[in-house]
Amino acid sequence: MGSLTRPQGIEMVANQCLLTAGVGVAINSVSYLDGSVSIGDSSSPGTEPFFLGASPKITLELDCDRTGSAVSAQNFIRMSGGNANNMFTNIHSGDTPPPDFPALLNFCFGYMVSFMVNNRQSFLCELYFGQGHFDTNFSSVNNWWIGSPSIVGSGSAANLGNVIQITGNGTDGFTFSV
Repeated sequence: MGSLTRPQGIEMVANQCLLTAGVGVAINSVSYLDGSVSIGDSSSPGTEPFFLGASPKITLELDCDRTGSAVSAQNFIRMSGGNANNMFTNIHSGDTPPPDFPALLNFCFGYMVSFMVNNRQSFLCELYFGQGHFDTNFSSVNNWWIGSPSIVGSGSAANLGNVIQITGNGTDGFTFSV
């Protein structure tokens, strides 16, 4: 894990996204994609997320402040493939559909994730994660976004490679199941 230098007065927070392996899915491995982190309006070299745990529950963590940034949102959109159908958010307000793209993200980063489906089919893909910036018109918390060129769908669920279903698990992160 790299060190993080921030100006005094900026609050450092342990930001955690929980990945849960649901029915028919195991998470075999996760590996940080070097250089993929974007915090605020800079790429913050030397700062890397890390992970804790093992399947069925893996926590991705990045220790940094929560300053919403259009730059981090644009980096996330670009890395995810640039298409609204390649992104999914875990929560949104009531009956209001989530926006197609995040406008502001506190940060984003990527991981190569290996899944095992039904104990026989291996599935490897790049996944990008971004923490939304608090917006009272959208939600009362910092929601999470997941993106990848391998993701298809939107609304209340998305599919990863037409094999694995992704759903939000409250404010904490995402569940992967078949």
